[in-house]
Amino acid sequence: MTDYRILLNDIRDELRRTGLSGLCRKAAAYLFDPRRALARSELTGWGAIRPVELPGGDGNGMVSVIMPVYDRTSELREAVESILNQSYCNFELLLVTDGSPRETLNVVERYRDHQQVRLFHYRDNSGNAVRGRNRGICEARGEFIAFQDSDDLAEVDRLRISVECIRRYDADIVYGGWRALVDGSRLDTWLRDGQVVVPVRFAVSDLLRNNRICQSTVLARRNVFAAVGGYKDVMKFREDHELWLRAAFYGCRFKSIPNVLASIRVHQGNHERNYIDDDQFWYRLMLREYRLKPGNAEFENLLEKA
Repeated sequence: MTDYRILLNDIRDELRRTGLSGLCRKAAAYLFDPRRALARSELTGWGAIRPVELPGGDGNGMVSVIMPVYDRTSELREAVESILNQSYCNFELLLVTDGSPRETLNVVERYRDHQQVRLFHYRDNSGNAVRGRNRGICEARGEFIAFQDSDDLAEVDRLRISVECIRRYDADIVYGGWRALVDGSRLDTWLRDGQVVVPVRFAVSDLLRNNRICQSTVLARRNVFAAVGGYKDVMKFREDHELWLRAAFYGCRFKSIPNVLASIRVHQGNHERNYIDDDQFWYRLMLREYRLKPGNAEFENLLEKA
């Protein structure tokens, strides 16, 4: 699908959802969005950047699925089972708790003896998923790394399709489509329950303005993180956006997958709601951070016992 057809579909959906007045408000917000000028300015400095050389991988074909956990129970069980029931069997699931309450720990501990599950615990709460994801990256044994939030559901063929795609196109990072599970508790969303969001063709200019990559559909080569670093704890919001932008800046190759790979829960408890009111602050911080690779000591510190 071309960019123009995607745009026309977005316009049609917005018109159906909010009417003509809502569509006009959204168009005006886009036209006068200060991020557009900032993105154009950022792109001028990209031409002189020398892409990083990725270290060689071990080629074992294993996928390390990283799931940071805080305070879920029933949704957590469903998320875990959606990984354990994958059609692609060469994987490990890393569950990293973050000062979790007892009822959540009880759910996690049920998987302690599962041969494909590894558990890691932090006693204190860090406030977001950055520490958990970085710990998972450090502990991963797989050739590939996939991320999944603890309330999302993976399609049964997610890993198989992603591994096939990353190999076929010799990509470094792949991502796919997703389905929205909207429970009605969140009023600030444009998504409808059951709506499918198809990934757009990767364009750096677009990534500089908006994050179109759904984290729970991502599969990356583990050596990407050895080359460009992991998540930055300074980024309490847009932490994944900053990482993808940094990877693109240093020459990593992205490929979108047209298949729906995950179902994403949209609800009042979504973490982003804690920070979205200050989005301009986090966006500008991201633009200051993405060209800088975090030091190795940052990862080494994560390996200390919690």
